[in-house]
Amino acid sequence: MLVPPQQSTRSTLTLLRHQRARRYLHPHPDHLPIDSVSMDEKWAYFFVFRTLGDEDRSTPYGYWGLINYDVEYEDEKVGDIVAFRRSFAFYEGTAHNSELMEWRMMEYRLDNEIGKFTNPNNPEVICILTV
Repeated sequence: MLVPPQQSTRSTLTLLRHQRARRYLHPHPDHLPIDSVSMDEKWAYFFVFRTLGDEDRSTPYGYWGLINYDVEYEDEKVGDIVAFRRSFAFYEGTAHNSELMEWRMMEYRLDNEIGKFTNPNNPEVICILTV
């Protein structure tokens, strides 16, 4: 499930404060409300429900296939891993008969093992969609 993007620039973190918009499922990336364009690239931020074990995410028109497993981000001062990033590509069709599209998604999430990041009332991750 995707949350509508915040009208913002990539460098603006205030969008994190506005994540409480209503959630609704979009069957295809072309149907998403993306208005941000920079340097010939469309992009938007979305909040997505956390699905930690899922490598592929199905939609009625296709699926988001995992193209890059967890990339770790660590706190340089302490050396602990604090966050992860996964990369996905959108495939139109089914797993047996699909076509790779231009849409890419980067999913960022905090490490649940760190107690101060655990929040059962906020099971979402932030994603950046680009084409």
